[in-house]
Amino acid sequence: MGISRRTFFRDLGLAAGATALFGKSALAADRAVWPYAPYKSAQVVVCKGAQYLPLLAKAFDKLGGLKRYVPDGSTVLVKPNIGWDRTPEYAANTNPWVVAAVVKLALEAGAREVRVFDNPCDDSRRTYDQSGIADAARAAGAKVSYVDTGLGRTVEIPSGVAVKQAELYAEVFNCDVIINVPVAKDHGTAGLTLGMKNLMGLLVENRGRWHNKIHQKLVDLAQVVTPTLTVVDATRIMTGGGPTGGDLALVKKLDQLIVTADVTAADAYGATLFGMDPTDLGVVREAKKREWGTADLASMDILTVS
Repeated sequence: MGISRRTFFRDLGLAAGATALFGKSALAADRAVWPYAPYKSAQVVVCKGAQYLPLLAKAFDKLGGLKRYVPDGSTVLVKPNIGWDRTPEYAANTNPWVVAAVVKLALEAGAREVRVFDNPCDDSRRTYDQSGIADAARAAGAKVSYVDTGLGRTVEIPSGVAVKQAELYAEVFNCDVIINVPVAKDHGTAGLTLGMKNLMGLLVENRGRWHNKIHQKLVDLAQVVTPTLTVVDATRIMTGGGPTGGDLALVKKLDQLIVTADVTAADAYGATLFGMDPTDLGVVREAKKREWGTADLASMDILTVS
């Protein structure tokens, strides 16, 4: 298996400064198994059903097995959406049982430790508890990490179009693998919250400045914090009133999960769950413009497990 982020930087003697380049873009030569940005096609696995653990196990097998992405002894950061003080039925946060399934499978694949983290908009301990994610993640064997504003580091975004720097939580730098687990939902500014939007929860700084030119900034951020895998939770989707929600009439039960190593493909396919064309979503248009990831459905190898 390829080397970890930390080993890669250590071996190059760049531990002090290489954190500005972490992610798949930094490890492209050594992580050739990943369908990262330069590729024009991607495998996308669509899971249909309510048995999340066996469905995700099948999905990861379709992608070559989770061990392909989670090296033995690695530290895995699972990044759900835990933004809001809402219970699971409102679809404002990631389904806790989807998070638990990802944690369990990562540990079974050989991870030394799995951490679950987000920077919520509401009080972190309330959101972690109300969402059900804290209890479910711990029960599955994860370490639950809460926000500590003293643990931020600034990284440069050399390829950034709309933003050149970002301050990120230390959790990002202390892991070997990032599994991005967003909930699929409406968002008043971004249009939808999917894979790339979910990465904003790794920012230490005030996220208000990110709302201007948000689609360009989301691609900028994703190019420097490229998740190893993205698992889109579409078990329940919020069709309006996002991102906070609160109206059950706007929640639609789909019982679907989207699994891929290409976060652009995750967002492109995710848009279709809302009756949208992928390019109706600004972040997908921006990624396509930069030829970063797979934005066209016709270029995807879409597999289904049920």
